[in-house]
Amino acid sequence: MVKYRQNFAKPILADYSEKIQVYLPGASVKSTSYDKFRDTGYTKATQNYLTVNALVRPMVSNELIVKQIGITSIGAIKIIIKNADVNLFKLASRIVYKNEEFYVYNDGVGKKMMMVELDGNYTEITLWKKEV
Repeated sequence: MVKYRQNFAKPILADYSEKIQVYLPGASVKSTSYDKFRDTGYTKATQNYLTVNALVRPMVSNELIVKQIGITSIGAIKIIIKNADVNLFKLASRIVYKNEEFYVYNDGVGKKMMMVELDGNYTEITLWKKEV
């Protein structure tokens, strides 16, 4: 039995959604300092961001300590997005919300992004700030 009706988050997202900027990785271009023997000297181009509407909620430090011991307990947010936008977050090279940068899925810092599928067509993602 479904816990919620199918579109439980649709009216909430329509009224309270905020914009998150998701940057996808750009092409690597050989720069003037390119060295073919060491395979260095690439310049990574940046693309324009894509805007994703999400329901954003700042997390309380106690909430993070109880869920995962050892993770920095400050500067995390939970967002609820549509399942169609989940792949954007998995491929992202940079995530920005209110001029603050968050860890992406492929960062080598212990995969600081938790994804939980909710009932219906929505996913909850926990993001951690980079500056903390």
